[in-house]
Amino acid sequence: MTWQGRNPVDDDGDGMPNMLDLGIGVRGARPFAGNGLPAGFLHAEAPTISWLDHSHRRYDVTTDLALALGQGPKLEGHKGVLIPGDARWLTRRLGSQLRAFVRNGGTLASLGTGSLQRRVRISPSGRLYAPTTAAPTDLFGAQLRPLQHRKVTLQAFRDALQLFSGTNGTLGPFGTYEETGRVGREADLASNAVIAAGGPLGRSVVVAVDYGKGKVIRTGLPEFPDRLSAGGNISTVMERIWTLLSH
Repeated sequence: MTWQGRNPVDDDGDGMPNMLDLGIGVRGARPFAGNGLPAGFLHAEAPTISWLDHSHRRYDVTTDLALALGQGPKLEGHKGVLIPGDARWLTRRLGSQLRAFVRNGGTLASLGTGSLQRRVRISPSGRLYAPTTAAPTDLFGAQLRPLQHRKVTLQAFRDALQLFSGTNGTLGPFGTYEETGRVGREADLASNAVIAAGGPLGRSVVVAVDYGKGKVIRTGLPEFPDRLSAGGNISTVMERIWTLLSH
């Protein structure tokens, strides 16, 4: 949904791109402009999938649109959901399904930013329409602050889930980050990495929470997927995220 929502393609021949970011409905199946790849794919989904393949992880691939239409792999039968890039829009029904999935013991990890805060409707033909603006909180009640562009270094602070086990506790530096202001009323903070240098000290960026019987993990770092190939602490954190997703 995010790929097509950001895809600057003219659906109706009026000379203007149809984009959910502009409040205009879009077709769910259409070619991608430019180089033929979705916006952000080379720096989010592609490096994440490459890491999964090179580390011999087993997984099924689907999209939010396929889940909303009841096509392809289902949430049932899986223990975790990994969202490797931004997921700006979801249908109300799919959002409810994801919350139920986590409440009942599943784990959801989101590597994108600005995610799970907007709604969109989907027609029987697969057209996305009536996009909303960002809600004050995301799908799981977290308050996410606007993306910041400054050089920061993070330090592991709380780690009940051992999310940073095997690292020296330091992550970065990074040039862009998204803070989590509050985790939400139904969530309990389990692990987090906070700003230790370069920005407002002590603000949470990498966050993992208990939500019902399950867990939600947000990295809050657009550079996170691109850093996976370099190994080190980021790859180690991703290995732990994968363990939590698959058990």
